Amino acid sequence: MVKHDAVEEERVVEETEEDEEIKTKDPHEVVEDSEEESEEKEEKEEEEKEEEEKEEEEEEEEEEEEEEDEEEELKDPRIGLVQACTNQYCLQEITNYNQCVERLKEPVKPGAEDERSCAPWFFDVKTCADSCASKTLFYYLK
Repeated sequence: MVKHDAVEEERVVEETEEDEEIKTKDPHEVVEDSEEESEEKEEKEEEEKEEEEKEEEEEEEEEEEEEEDEEEELKDPRIGLVQACTNQYCLQEITNYNQCVERLKEPVKPGAEDERSCAPWFFDVKTCADSCASKTLFYYLK
C-alpha cells in the first residue's frame, strides 16, 4: 500500500504543478496563442480547399476534353453518304418531288377537298438515297 500511496502523491504533485503553470500564464497570451493557431488552421483549410477546387477543375477539364475527343471521333458516315448520293444519283427523284411541291402551291378549286400530298415523292427520294448509301456504308463501319 505504501507504493500505491507514493504513486498517487506523484500524480497529485504533477497536477498541482500543471495548475500553477496555467495560473501563472497571462490569460491574454493563451487567447493570442489560440487565435494564432486558429488563423493558421484557417489558412491551411483555405489552402486545402483551393487545392481541391483546382484538382476538381482539372478533372472536369480532362473529362470535357475526353468527351470532345469522343464526339469528334464518332461521326456518322451515313449522313455524308446520304447527302452525296442524293446530290449525285437521285436527281430525277428530287426533280419529281420539287414538281409536286410546285403543284401544291397552286390554289385548290373551290368546293374540292384538299388531300394532296408529296409524301410518295419524298419517300422516293429517301429510298433512292438510302439504297445508294447502303452499298458503301458498311465499308466505313468498324
